[in-house]
Amino acid sequence: MELRDYVPLIARRAWILAAVPALAGLAALSILLGKSPEYRGSATVVIPPPRASIVSMTQMVASFQEAMTSDAILDQVAQATGETPTEVADGLTVRPLGVSNVVEVGYEDPDPEKVSEVLDVATRRTLTLLAQSSIVPAQAELEAAEANFKAAQNEIDEFLRESGLVIPAQQYQIEATQLAELEAELIRAEQDGDTIAAEDLRTRIQVRERRLLQLSQQVIRYERLEGQQQRALTALSFADNRFLAAKG
Repeated sequence: MELRDYVPLIARRAWILAAVPALAGLAALSILLGKSPEYRGSATVVIPPPRASIVSMTQMVASFQEAMTSDAILDQVAQATGETPTEVADGLTVRPLGVSNVVEVGYEDPDPEKVSEVLDVATRRTLTLLAQSSIVPAQAELEAAEANFKAAQNEIDEFLRESGLVIPAQQYQIEATQLAELEAELIRAEQDGDTIAAEDLRTRIQVRERRLLQLSQQVIRYERLEGQQQRALTALSFADNRFLAAKG
């Protein structure tokens, strides 16, 4: 599933608790002052906390304010509503409601229909942008973790293919046991005075010892690769959980 599949799901959530136009008062005041009527509407918005990280209420509100007044959002709202970016920027306000993740978004405009339209578009586009900012890094982290795990698995597969081993530690134990048996046979041959058998056993023991040394190095390398793979798997699990939390 791509990022574009998740963002609409988040944007459709009912974060906007209320959109209450407060139009008549401002219009009447403007008429008394001899100015063109100005209408104002407001919407109370609950800012969804980023699920993949822990932030303070103040940071959440600051992020919302910064996002709503960004050029990207102003341009999107202007394009969607027919207002200019400057008109949107001049008319929009964001006011925190206490120490919480709730804010009041306001907008003033001579056209009362534009007030409601701008409030709706600006709020939804801002929430979508915040959702994207949470999902994008989580998705990038997940993709990097998946690549690291795949690379770790490939290293193990390549090692087993080159060495011809299946379970290196088990093979080491088998050959260590065989070496011990040869050493026991050598002792018996020396006790029996069988010099020919003893010499043959010494040669075979030397070959086994070299092989066991090689195996010990391969076991160490394999265990290092296994540890690397396990760390990559743990990181992948954490990244997957963070991504799931970010997309909600």
